[in-house]
Amino acid sequence: MVEAQRAKILRRLERANKRSEERIRRESIKGEKRFERQVRRLMERVVDKERGLSCKYCGSRNLVKYGQCQGVQRYFCKDCKRKFADNKALPHMSTSSIQVASALSMYYGGMSLNSIRRHLEQQYRNYPSDSTVYRWVVRFTKIAVEEAKKYKPEVGDVWVADETVLRIGGKKIDRLKKGVWFWDILDTKTRFLLASHISQSRTLDDAETLMDKAWQRAGKSPRIILTDKLGAYLDGVSIVFGRKTTKHIQVKGFTGL
Repeated sequence: MVEAQRAKILRRLERANKRSEERIRRESIKGEKRFERQVRRLMERVVDKERGLSCKYCGSRNLVKYGQCQGVQRYFCKDCKRKFADNKALPHMSTSSIQVASALSMYYGGMSLNSIRRHLEQQYRNYPSDSTVYRWVVRFTKIAVEEAKKYKPEVGDVWVADETVLRIGGKKIDRLKKGVWFWDILDTKTRFLLASHISQSRTLDDAETLMDKAWQRAGKSPRIILTDKLGAYLDGVSIVFGRKTTKHIQVKGFTGL
């Protein structure tokens, strides 16, 4: 009887010991996994900090992860209380700025909207609609135009000015009649278009307007300016730049310049 009780107690102790060992093992595994998660989060924060990840809205780096959407990590900014995706896209956009810039470059390179969409699909596995690509063009062209107005080009000292009659309805307007004229002036060193002007005449006022626009854009006067033999350029150049500052050379054509 005593032996049977002793054996029963030993079995209970063994079972309790096994349960205790199993519980310790599970706690150990949980602790290891918890430690691994903490290390992984720490390393992710270090990587995010090293690559300069910041809030798209306020620029703060006080961020925490906020789950994923379609495989893209999302973040929550503790400062401005906004959420954003880590997809290299601008705020309120799902497409990266690299793809948008590529689409704009292709558009102004002469590619159609359908061709741009196919290229984005092949290159980035992204297939936006025609209207989406066109909205990119409209939105960022306006921004580019405004930024371009602030740009001060470092141009050379030799400029070329010329005017040409425009075609309207596919027909060239008779030069002797009242038509539409397109004036432009560019720098021969950089080929930068300094100014343009559209008029219905070729008078001194038109030439002076063109020169004044170029002077304001470049912030300086040229050393030499070349034009054709139109009489309006004579006074237009001297009034804006001065005869002592700028040498005015009139030629028949600009081939090779």
